[in-house]
Amino acid sequence: MPSFRNRVALLLLALAIAAAWAYARLRERRERTGWERPVDVVVYVLGGAEPGAVTRLGRTLERLAARLAEDRAMLASGPEPFRFEVVGPIEPARSPPVAPPGPSPWDRTLHAIALWRAERAVREAAPDPDPRAFDVRVYVLAAPGGRRAFAEGSGAAGGEVGVVRGTLEGDALLAATAVVHEALHALGATDKYDAGGHAVAPGGLYDPGRAPPYPQARAEIMVGELPLAPGEGRVPESPDEIGIGPETAREIGWLPAGG
Repeated sequence: MPSFRNRVALLLLALAIAAAWAYARLRERRERTGWERPVDVVVYVLGGAEPGAVTRLGRTLERLAARLAEDRAMLASGPEPFRFEVVGPIEPARSPPVAPPGPSPWDRTLHAIALWRAERAVREAAPDPDPRAFDVRVYVLAAPGGRRAFAEGSGAAGGEVGVVRGTLEGDALLAATAVVHEALHALGATDKYDAGGHAVAPGGLYDPGRAPPYPQARAEIMVGELPLAPGEGRVPESPDEIGIGPETAREIGWLPAGG
């Protein structure tokens, strides 16, 4: 049995490793939101999606990234804020969990293990590109076609991984919006909608200073609905109707805190 001194040394070593890991993660997150370079996002499309649908998803992500770059340019100069690379369709042996973990430490541990196993299965099915070359990884679980368009997702604030489940019908705008939404969670952005999915003012409004405030011209991307009145809205019809409002801009470092 290890002596007391050895046990203390092992504990201190474990704490040092944990502290070094946490510091490295914090440094990576600060680098992402320094905006001295684009945030690189790899998007893995999982399931039986048609190759043409995957191509359209990539094109819509490019259009949405260009739209958000306009918001960024109004606040500061610099490189384009986002770059997306879409990989797939692939069918790994495991898929990541869509639902977020429960509140208990045990729930979070099980969720982390399931996610780790799924990511390993994805890497085995698609070894290129190297996921370590990207700031954020988003997994899109393609739902069967021929049903009403939808998209749902989950992602931890300040994390590196987001998961989206949805249809890739048409231009896949709902799925593309959900992908960017989850990527922004990784950069520190928070949800800004109520239990009904409607914008919570003022943070959930793209232009909170608009007079009168409704209808809004664009949907705040951390809401995903274009507000028409308090508690009422519609789904955006193109990337031109989506944007990043001032509260989200502050959260991801486009505006100074309190600015």
